[in-house]
Amino acid sequence: MTAFNHGNEAEKRAYIDSILIPCAAWVNTNAKEKVPLRVSMEVQFYPGDVNTSARANYVVSKGPRKMIVVEAKNTNVPKGTFQTKATMEAARIVNKEISEDWSCIKGICTDMQNWTFLERDSGVIREEECLNGMQPEFPEQLWRMVRKLYAMLLDL
Repeated sequence: MTAFNHGNEAEKRAYIDSILIPCAAWVNTNAKEKVPLRVSMEVQFYPGDVNTSARANYVVSKGPRKMIVVEAKNTNVPKGTFQTKATMEAARIVNKEISEDWSCIKGICTDMQNWTFLERDSGVIREEECLNGMQPEFPEQLWRMVRKLYAMLLDL
């Protein structure tokens, strides 16, 4: 994975917005679910007995279920992925405290170019990395990444 050194934080945020928000809107319009997806920005989790907090740049919610999205700072996706895992765990603890539970927690870490998709189920975390296509195969890679995001939103 190569670092993407272009763009400031606002440009990265606008890019992520341009992918995440339309995908969520499309799911809401076409999936005919009773509970719509809701995208929140800059969400802080404060797990009760743990003396810490965790922050997500975005949280996509469907009722009590949540998908955590973290923007990797300084194009450091490995470090951002650890932050995403910690935030997913904080969200799990918070949901458990309010008696809301779900079998699978989803997360995404991105620096705009590289996207890591995470899924925690039964205590096991699976990861899948996708490049959004800053290479010559841009359209296919972008579609692959958007399809993965869309599938995660449908399954939320």
